[in-house]
Amino acid sequence: MNNNVNKRNSYGDRSDSDQYELESGYKKYYTNRFKDLSILWGTKKMITSNNFTGGKATSIFGYSEIDLTNCKLDNKSVVIDILGIFGGSTLIVPKEWNVVLDVFSLFSGFSSKIRRTPETKVDMEKTLIIKGFVIFGYGEVKSII
Repeated sequence: MNNNVNKRNSYGDRSDSDQYELESGYKKYYTNRFKDLSILWGTKKMITSNNFTGGKATSIFGYSEIDLTNCKLDNKSVVIDILGIFGGSTLIVPKEWNVVLDVFSLFSGFSSKIRRTPETKVDMEKTLIIKGFVIFGYGEVKSII
């Protein structure tokens, strides 16, 4: 299914990053930075970028699933900010990425479920840093083998 829709992006302007396609239940965005807000519902986004610079996911009584497997990190360290209040976020990343979790959890949890084969070479030159706060919620970062 290929439905192109033009709408205002999360930063309030119109550009090529506003375009998204529906693919396997995900809204597919072409952007270097994402911003996701889920209140009382869930979102599934697939981000495609050759120069990914980070993003922000906020879930309040909702959930976010962000697929970053079609991204390449732009800088040596890229930050994603997470806020979960009675909600959560799942980030799907390439198994080659070096990921650092810096998330404070209160009555909740945020974990890494990245799966790697023994042959996987982790790129230590670039790092994805996940920062944030989760209360009465959950979160995970995972990969697909």
